[in-house]
Amino acid sequence: MLNFAFDRSAISNGAWWFYLPPGLAIVWVTLGCVLLGNVLEEMFNPRLTAHHLEGDQHMVARPTDLQSISKP
Repeated sequence: MLNFAFDRSAISNGAWWFYLPPGLAIVWVTLGCVLLGNVLEEMFNPRLTAHHLEGDQHMVARPTDLQSISKP
């Protein structure tokens, strides 16, 4: 359909709406695939589950006293 619209010079003839349905279909299919991929990743990737994020044991300790670092 996009090829047909391009071959018939749809934009220069004022039929810009000829590009709208296939363009929206491409956008919706792409968005659906991305969202499905995110859901499947959250379901099957054990590193993304909440019990791994609860404790502080996995976090890197950082110094809280920045004044001692900045003074020579």
